Amino acid sequence: MECACPACGLKFSSDDGLQRHVLDFHKTQNEESIKYQCTACKKTWSNFKTLKKHQLTCGVQAGTSGSASGYSGESTDVSKSAVPVDEDSSFLLDHDDSLDCGPSETDPFNKSYEDCLTSLQEELQDEVVQLLCDLKDSNATQNTINKVVVGVDKIKTMVLSICVKLLQEKAGVSEVLTLSEAVETLEDLKTMSVFDKLAQPDEFLDYLETYEGLVKPVKVVLQQQQEIVNQKLVVKDKDFFYQVPFLPQLEELLNCTDVLKCIDNPEKNDQWTYTTITDGIAYRKHPVVLKYKDSESEGPPLCVILYHDGIDPSDTASARSGKNNMVFFYWTLGNIHPKYRSAIKAIQLYAIVKSTDLKKYGYAPIMNNLIKAINVLSSTGVSFNLKTQKRLFHGFLECSLGDYPAQAALGGFKMSVTAEKPCRECYVSNEENYIDISDFSKFQLRDIEQHKKHLEEITTYEKLTRKEQSSLKDPSVTFGINERSVLLDIQHFNVTKNMPQDFMHVANEGVLAYMCHSILRHVIVDQKKIALARVNDNIGQLSNAFPADRPGVIKEEHLAPAHTLRQSSAQMRVLSLLLPFALHVQAADGSLQFAGDAKYLKCFIKFSQIMNFCLAYKFHVTDVELLRAKIQEFHEDLILIDPTVNKAKLHFLHHIPDQIILYGGIRQVACYRFEGHHSIFKRHFKIIHNYKNPMLSLALHHQIRKCNQMRKENFLYDGHEYTTKMDVTNLVDRHVAAVKQSFPTALQIIEISRLKVYRTVYKEGSLILLADDEPEFGVIKKMYSIGNKKFCFVCLKAKTRSLVKEVNAYQISTMSTLLTVDVDQLKYPHPIVKLVWYGRDFAMPLGHRKLLAGTS
Repeated sequence: MECACPACGLKFSSDDGLQRHVLDFHKTQNEESIKYQCTACKKTWSNFKTLKKHQLTCGVQAGTSGSASGYSGESTDVSKSAVPVDEDSSFLLDHDDSLDCGPSETDPFNKSYEDCLTSLQEELQDEVVQLLCDLKDSNATQNTINKVVVGVDKIKTMVLSICVKLLQEKAGVSEVLTLSEAVETLEDLKTMSVFDKLAQPDEFLDYLETYEGLVKPVKVVLQQQQEIVNQKLVVKDKDFFYQVPFLPQLEELLNCTDVLKCIDNPEKNDQWTYTTITDGIAYRKHPVVLKYKDSESEGPPLCVILYHDGIDPSDTASARSGKNNMVFFYWTLGNIHPKYRSAIKAIQLYAIVKSTDLKKYGYAPIMNNLIKAINVLSSTGVSFNLKTQKRLFHGFLECSLGDYPAQAALGGFKMSVTAEKPCRECYVSNEENYIDISDFSKFQLRDIEQHKKHLEEITTYEKLTRKEQSSLKDPSVTFGINERSVLLDIQHFNVTKNMPQDFMHVANEGVLAYMCHSILRHVIVDQKKIALARVNDNIGQLSNAFPADRPGVIKEEHLAPAHTLRQSSAQMRVLSLLLPFALHVQAADGSLQFAGDAKYLKCFIKFSQIMNFCLAYKFHVTDVELLRAKIQEFHEDLILIDPTVNKAKLHFLHHIPDQIILYGGIRQVACYRFEGHHSIFKRHFKIIHNYKNPMLSLALHHQIRKCNQMRKENFLYDGHEYTTKMDVTNLVDRHVAAVKQSFPTALQIIEISRLKVYRTVYKEGSLILLADDEPEFGVIKKMYSIGNKKFCFVCLKAKTRSLVKEVNAYQISTMSTLLTVDVDQLKYPHPIVKLVWYGRDFAMPLGHRKLLAGTS
């Protein structure tokens, strides 16, 4: 097959030869001047592949009509039907003529508007295909490609709008343009780059910083060293970390309308009810709040929550695992309502530092910026430039969160549970075997005044000579304190009260992990009443109710005394819910019996109920002593089952109830969402492959991401997301009739198949809680959108038959009673877990306060 060059007419035997020739000899020629023309329909293309694609269709049409030679029943030869076109050929309109887009019957090369549009669209599609292929070749995810598609489409629409406006401006009142005027106007657009002053990374960052409020990470040098480079002595930064200045980032956060709305309109409860951190006495009785809460010139004082944790963001299976250990410092505002604060986007980055540098230089240089900012906030206050005004704010550091080693290091306490005084909240001693003590009244609590006296004793001791020290006991061992904490430089901060135990690490990864391991070992290894394979099968069947956090397979080696079950915190929680079901066997009479000693199951269920209670969204002051009594009762039962238990977190569990009164609930100071924030850095680390200075890449990526989120009108929440099925406004149906009865003013009713409310997904068949005191449930049959503003469920009411204590769940059965539920009035902000086991339906209301109270 011969192919002719459209520029010089030279013929080639293959398409590839023609393409190489054009690139080698006509590369400098304007690409727009090289045109390929179809001999059948006289259309032209600047891309040879587009012409070939076109002729697959054009040849069929031409062969059918018989009007074009070379297409009548034979395979199309592209070279014979493609001829070069001269840009200066006479078939083009003269630029002095008026712009007329109508087809001309006398001009064989003229194309109709529709044909021209089709031709351009085919060429455009080829470029789009090339772009998508390049993105795929660059390992872009489908989510990234979707964002590129949407973004390019928006830019295209905007460019076309600019073209229309320019042509309208050029035409003026006459609304008539000559072709030359139109071409000249559009030619002006060629000088305008879509990425003007944005193409280079530095230009892009400068633009975001100047116009969009980007707060760049700042490099803080810890130590420098001299090196000889190219026979010159230069000073290089040896140890450093990256920090996001606290006050500038806080100002950007306050400029988000929905954040400011949360601050100015706090959730209000009576003094005995707790739903958010601002309900706790740590906030309500704080000196800054007492002084400025009634100030007319400013809103409620800001409540800052600090968190830090050390992780390795690299792949744990890679050769570099362990070589990139870093410590991440986060913060958020407790004033943000809980339903918004639980979103990862509400969490801000403060600093990223190498673990080795933190150990070498301590917390002082890292915390310096934050300490100064918090002290200014709590004393004179800070004036921030908001969108509409300049406002003065006061604030303080409410608490510091983290796991046991991180909190102990930051607070200056002993970091090991084997220390003589291992608890940072009380003076229990390892010498007294504190783990056996279950009565909370026997714990002598720490206070800040005593803590300061202990620090003075430690300082005095350290000034003594070694000979003098040898005759005395080290007070740091006696009091369980290593050093003075930098947090004591923050006004009104109490390291003995404002560093609460984290429920996730104490319960999920501590006591709960031990309980699951203990009961599995008892039934499978000690009693040998049920095979491990059967237990795994049962868990696999039951875990369909938990698609996101299904437990991993349990292996025999996991049940060894010194081993763990190797489950994540979320998987361990799910496993604890399923084990009471999975460890039951069917007796000869058809009944279900626990495959082990009943006292093990009883103790396990007690702690499962404590977990449910602690994760409730609302508490009353009377719940504190109830929870404390249940923890003491569980502790005593566990000691009877296993007198050798040695879990320090079993003691830490006794301090959890105090967090209800101090911080308005246990969820408010749990690390669940902060731990979830690590996923952003882990995901990005796999993409950047920057092992030279990953801290900068991670910090900069995070700040760009945060800047993009804050640019949106609704930073914290964009609204409920739903998937539309059809408009049922005029449909005659009993479900629609029930909706119309509940919402008589509804103008439009749309049936939906999926609804996402604050990260919680509802579907048809989901179980919801209808009443809390005496639990009532409903099964969602249909979901509807009422005018795109309100949403409702049409449910079948489920009858609660009984509380089955052996599995810590309610047995239910579906009734025929139909009822409508407004989504905004839900009693519990999540679907209820529904399990089907041996033909019976069970409901498991996680975080249900009444479940613990009802079993007392």
